[in-house]
Amino acid sequence: MNKKEATAQLAARANLSQVKAAEIMGHLFDVQDGIFAGALASHSDGKVLIAGFCTLQRKLRASRAGVHPTTQAPMQIEAKNVVSFRRLIRQSV
Repeated sequence: MNKKEATAQLAARANLSQVKAAEIMGHLFDVQDGIFAGALASHSDGKVLIAGFCTLQRKLRASRAGVHPTTQAPMQIEAKNVVSFRRLIRQSV
C-alpha cells in the first residue's frame, strides 16, 4: 500500500474528502514537520511506539565509503540519522 492508497482508504472509512484525508496524512507523516517526525526528534531515545502497530526509532547510520554513480570515483558518505520501522502486528497463519 502506498500513501495515495492509504489516503483513499482513510477518506472512505472516515467519510472525509480526499483533500482532507491527504491533509491529515501530511500532518502525521510529513518528514519536516509531521507529528511522527517531531516526536522522533524531541524524545531523547528517539523512539515512538504506536501501540499494536509499530515502533519507529531514530538510528544513526555510520559514515561509509561509497562510489559516485557517474564518475565511479570513491567518495565518503556522511553519517546521518535514519528512521527504522518495526511492526508489532503478528499475522495469524
